[in-house]
Amino acid sequence: MYECRQQPCRQGPVYAVLVIGLLILALAGCAGWQVPAEFDDSALRARAESQQLRGVKLSAAVLSSQDSQQMFGVRVNDKEVQPVWIEVENNTDQALWLLRSGTDPDLFSPLEVAWSFHTAFASDSNGRLDEHFDRLGFQNPISPGSKQSGILFTNPHLGTRLLAVDLLGNGEIFPFTLYPPVPDHQTEESTAVLANLKKVIAETKDDIQDVDRFRTRLEQMPCCATSEDGGEAGDPLNVVLV
Repeated sequence: MYECRQQPCRQGPVYAVLVIGLLILALAGCAGWQVPAEFDDSALRARAESQQLRGVKLSAAVLSSQDSQQMFGVRVNDKEVQPVWIEVENNTDQALWLLRSGTDPDLFSPLEVAWSFHTAFASDSNGRLDEHFDRLGFQNPISPGSKQSGILFTNPHLGTRLLAVDLLGNGEIFPFTLYPPVPDHQTEESTAVLANLKKVIAETKDDIQDVDRFRTRLEQMPCCATSEDGGEAGDPLNVVLV
């Protein structure tokens, strides 16, 4: 009888500790991640690399760790993710779609990156985090005569980034290749390499335009072989030697 009466007394402090622990976790969840102040992208625009092609202008800049902290409220770069700011100015009469897989086959989605910062017992905070990351991610399509900007979450490059971006229009591809510097990993050597790349690109600009015309001619070629009178399509057969 004595032991039965004492059992609840021993369990009481345990229950109290559990309740207090749950309250602490709940309060921590309520006081979790908060939406950061509006980000000023003027510094990104100032250092962005730009290129124009057939009425479309593409600008891009790699975010530093400090940029990420200010824009997302967390240090995205510490998760082996490199956020890249992209802006597309569409001065054509067709809608454009950014082909994300061409930029990085292993590209991270905004919600995938946001999930890595989720905390336990913080559903409200995690929800705000998801919404914020999703809103800042680059959104398709880019309407005719409009300008669209957003973030692509890519795998890290050091020094200078090779950034290939393809935009798809109405049966037309707009290919861009930029070399934006990586702010957190700038050295004298990488700066010199970037300067040399820009010089080479400037000197071969006419050749690059000829390549674009060549690409257009290839796209206009028939898709398949035909019968002698051209009435029946045969197997796909296009051979080009350069």
